[in-house]
Amino acid sequence: MEAPVQNDSMDVEQHDENGTHMESSNGGTGSPTVAALQRMLGPSGGVSDERHLPMLESLMEQPQGAGMQTVLLLVLEQSTSEIKAQALKGKALKCVEGWVNEAVEAAAAAAPPQDVAALLQAVLRCLASLPMDLPTLRRTGIGRVVGSLRKQADAAVASLAKQLVEQWRRLQADSAGAAADGSQVLQDRKR
Repeated sequence: MEAPVQNDSMDVEQHDENGTHMESSNGGTGSPTVAALQRMLGPSGGVSDERHLPMLESLMEQPQGAGMQTVLLLVLEQSTSEIKAQALKGKALKCVEGWVNEAVEAAAAAAPPQDVAALLQAVLRCLASLPMDLPTLRRTGIGRVVGSLRKQADAAVASLAKQLVEQWRRLQADSAGAAADGSQVLQDRKR
């Protein structure tokens, strides 16, 4: 038998002595998405090198099933804080917002509820792990989208959404408190 040959998609293919293709050693996944993930994942299971963020965003923009969307959310959740901060400025957040909207529509169309609930839970866990700030919440519609999930029939989704909305409200309250403190300092300086 010949030695394994590695192709561009990181699949390891094996051929017998006649050149007949045999089962790939990675379990036959063959998926370009899986191959791309194999190249970019760090030891944490997330992206740790900023050069790989555009590839992650590109994968998120491609049509994916709920299972792969959940995997991509986990990758983002496990990424370094620097990658997460950059992802908020890039395309990743818009993709996540689109996935939530698609999942809500699928739930309304009687998709299997556990599939939708699992994806929404992954979305909410991922969003909770991101270093969200008020300008990003204002710039995107993600706050409204997550707020709408508080009314989901799935109790776990509704609970996670409520927790996340409360976390983001604290951001707003902290920001308002800091702004009030700052204006008081300015008033004191004027006196």
